[in-house]
Amino acid sequence: MSALSMSQGTEEVDRLLLDLERNLENAKISLKPEQESLLERVKVLGRNPSTATPIFSKKSAEHEAESNPLFPSGNPEEVIDRLVSIFDNALRNTHEKDLDLAAMPLCTLIRRAYQFANGQMKSWMRGLLLPREQDRDQPLGKGETLSARLLRATCAPHLPNLGKNVSGLLFELSDQDANKFVQNIGYGFASGFLASEGIPVPSSATEASSASGNGNAGARVDINPVTGQRLDAEDSGPSPSAEMTEEEKEREAERLFVLFERLKATGVVDIQNPVQQAKDEGRFEELPD
Repeated sequence: MSALSMSQGTEEVDRLLLDLERNLENAKISLKPEQESLLERVKVLGRNPSTATPIFSKKSAEHEAESNPLFPSGNPEEVIDRLVSIFDNALRNTHEKDLDLAAMPLCTLIRRAYQFANGQMKSWMRGLLLPREQDRDQPLGKGETLSARLLRATCAPHLPNLGKNVSGLLFELSDQDANKFVQNIGYGFASGFLASEGIPVPSSATEASSASGNGNAGARVDINPVTGQRLDAEDSGPSPSAEMTEEEKEREAERLFVLFERLKATGVVDIQNPVQQAKDEGRFEELPD
């Protein structure tokens, strides 16, 4: 993403918020009163001083634009925290066919916010959005944390646009460093994006490594480079598939199908998709709706 001036940035924030508001309405995504209030506040703070509404004086709007409208000086985490909350709510409660386009402006806005953030705020945003240490008790993408839902979105069959946008967000949260990217989300989730963008996969990608769980310095733990799970958790826990329902197994097979197809499209490998092979041989039974 190219660097923008503050004037260009506020104009883009305005446009993204208008797109977001329209898409949320079309997708019938309901917001809590405090979330609606937050959107109105961001729209005002994100405007150029020449278009500031009477809610804030022109002088106040100029001051906000000179600093950063997405990080108010009194509480710099407030706006991003609420935007992420809206995003989380959409991921939880919106059908994929509506979510793909409805949440795109919101994800893009969060990416722009990270671009404008200072070092301290970037560190805070990484802790908010990247997998944490407790997420590594099981393979990344499992569970109901925000980071798990973001990872599932990157390879959801019906989220081609949002999935790529979320992958871009996670890559930027990893300082656009392929090695950090693999460490943060696991090779299984990172490989498709890296291949599609023509980014070389690190030679260490298939080697067990250490990570702090949120992209920041801290306690280091040995992790499986493919799944992102802690190695000590792998040794002690039962097989994840043993605890999966039939519906969960079907979703996992669908996810793997998408990952293999994306990998084949890059031309890096030429192998038959094992999920497709199982379907062709009649070994894959779809569950009734």
